[in-house]
Amino acid sequence: MSTQFTWWRRFYSTQKLDPKEMYKGASKLLQRIEAGEFEHDGLWQQSYLEDAILDYTMNEFVEKNPGVSQDLYEKVYIDNRKKKSKRVNVMRENHLKNEINMLYNLKNELAKEFGIEDDIVWNFIEEFDGTTRELYFAVKDLANGKPIRSAEVTAQIPRLINQQPRHILKRANLKYLPLWRKIILKYNWHFAYPYE
Repeated sequence: MSTQFTWWRRFYSTQKLDPKEMYKGASKLLQRIEAGEFEHDGLWQQSYLEDAILDYTMNEFVEKNPGVSQDLYEKVYIDNRKKKSKRVNVMRENHLKNEINMLYNLKNELAKEFGIEDDIVWNFIEEFDGTTRELYFAVKDLANGKPIRSAEVTAQIPRLINQQPRHILKRANLKYLPLWRKIILKYNWHFAYPYE
């Protein structure tokens, strides 16, 4: 994607699995799920970094300009806050679009893979409490009329593809990694981030 359309991204986005990298004879949908194509994108959480960057930028401004007037400080702060708000709004709007599109695509792919009606899959997704990989095997069991296997049994099934790393800062934004680590230590949503 062109940087013109993704100027607001500080992290690499999830990449689609190249069909050439997939194992032949195995479920392509399962391989895409294991690679992380249908996982939560994290843009909402990543938007928390923008508040920290605003504070960092303003502290840096004060350090470089000691004795700056209150009027100039407020003008710079308002300009930076507007930029932050614009970026956060775009990130959160894209997050909501991505989430609903990902859920509908997953529902359609599962229905197609197992020959089940969309409504049955959608209702099952709404009630299901587990990972996307566990959901795949649960819908498979549902389609085959078998009892739904537990998370422990699913975990014993060997993975075909390793999940791609998530929430990696782009090179141009690596200076914000210490700020991101502080945010992760504070929140660490679902232990989805590799930092400790």
